[in-house]
Amino acid sequence: MEAIGVEEAAALLGVSGRQVRRLIDRGDISAEPFGRAWAVDRGSVYRYRDLRPKRGRPLAPGAAWQEVLHADIRSLDDADRLAIDGRRRAIRIEARVPPAGVAALVKDRRVVESGVGAAARLGAAVDVRPPYQMYVRASDWEAFKHDHRVDVEHSEPNVVFRVAPDEALEGVRRLPRSVVLVDLVAERDNRVAAELMRASE
Repeated sequence: MEAIGVEEAAALLGVSGRQVRRLIDRGDISAEPFGRAWAVDRGSVYRYRDLRPKRGRPLAPGAAWQEVLHADIRSLDDADRLAIDGRRRAIRIEARVPPAGVAALVKDRRVVESGVGAAARLGAAVDVRPPYQMYVRASDWEAFKHDHRVDVEHSEPNVVFRVAPDEALEGVRRLPRSVVLVDLVAERDNRVAAELMRASE
């Protein structure tokens, strides 16, 4: 994590320091307490800035899921728009899992793989590497976190979990291309997203 102060984060986003602290409280940007101040993750500030919502009310989680699930994505711009519109489809959590335990994560039936791993499964010619992306149902999250020794406080995450409403993942074992593309773009992995687009043509 490259740490910056609240004021620098505020300048990058064009908001007040108070708004940055609200974004930290909501989990929209990552930060760790540092004495009486905050060490804000620069990467999460850029990610939030790039995916910052436009004016208007965001889609509710269920509607966001439906839009992303049934989208006909024809360009990275389409995926980028959906990443913004569907940003509330799940709660994003960066975490660290012991490297030897990553293979067990993918095999766990409570997980639905996304990101680079899912792109490779869908035919993209890419190397699977961290950070890995996975979905877990909300009702499974606490037990799953315990079973796999998921460290949500670690400063060097190697997995991005998206904790989704149970109904969103009901009966889902593999994500469709649209969700994988949106997740890749949301993580600013446009190279892999472009490769998945080419593989799907």
